[in-house]
Amino acid sequence: YRDARGVLVALPPPALEGVVQLGNAATALAAVRELSTRLPLSRAAIEQGLGAAHLPGRFQRRVDAAGVEWVFDVAHNPAAAAVLAANLARYPASGRTLAVCGMLGDKEVEAVIATLAERVDQWIAATTDGPRGLDDRALAERAAAAGISHPVKPNACWPAGRSTPDSVRIRRFPPTRACGRCCRRRAAARG
Repeated sequence: YRDARGVLVALPPPALEGVVQLGNAATALAAVRELSTRLPLSRAAIEQGLGAAHLPGRFQRRVDAAGVEWVFDVAHNPAAAAVLAANLARYPASGRTLAVCGMLGDKEVEAVIATLAERVDQWIAATTDGPRGLDDRALAERAAAAGISHPVKPNACWPAGRSTPDSVRIRRFPPTRACGRCCRRRAAARG
């Protein structure tokens, strides 16, 4: 890392995975260094922060006991979907990629789905709770409007992981509340 205050050589990479995380880490370092007179941090503290950063639901990858990779991401707009698509391309699956998708009705559903269409082999629509939520059937209709030609199955985060064959990656995205519930269920099932 290099800025007007000097150079930090051989910093560890950020713990957060994904194509934008190096830039995000550089932005955080710039802020920390700009505040260094009021908030001094040692190099060890900076290294610890880079290595310990954790943001649930942002290209969070987990492999369950059955060997199924789960990718949790709260991409909820076209720009975030583009980053997710780039991350999926950078870390390709050895088999199919299933997307369990739940979205709020006031989001750009068609644009998000169209952005990810090339990276997903099968879509599973999941109902999102709340007044802004979109039910699974309405989401499936909007996915069809976005040009998804393969079947969009209504219902499903939890059952998707139970019946998947080997070499499958399951991508779960928006919204954060649903992503958190799914993560907790997967963790509870592992014991």
